Amino acid sequence: EDALDRDYYRGRIRMFKASAGLAYYSLRIRGLFESFKVDDNPNRLFNSNNLNNEIFETQNYGGLELTGEYDRDDAGDFPSKAIYFGFSAGYKMNIANNDNKFGYASL
Repeated sequence: EDALDRDYYRGRIRMFKASAGLAYYSLRIRGLFESFKVDDNPNRLFNSNNLNNEIFETQNYGGLELTGEYDRDDAGDFPSKAIYFGFSAGYKMNIANNDNKFGYASL
C-alpha cells in the first residue's frame, strides 16, 4: 500500500467495551456493554455511497457472559498429571435493534 500510496481498503472502527460481574472461585458471570462506530470516510471503499447508511450509525450491544475453568495438576513446576477445562458462553443483543441478537459458546 505504501508503494502505491493507497489507504483505500482500510476502515476505522471506534470501540468502547465495559463489563462488571461476580466471581466465585473460577466461575464468573458478568454483564457486558459494547459500542461500535464505523467511520464514514468518502475516500475509502467503506463509505455511505457503497454501503447501507445503517452501518455507520453507532451500534450498542448489551449482554451476559458466563465463564469458568477447571485446572488440576500434581505439581506447579513440572506436572506429570494434569487436566484443564475452560468454557465461555454468552448472549448479546443490539440495544436499538432487537433483530440483531446472538448467542455464543466456546470450549
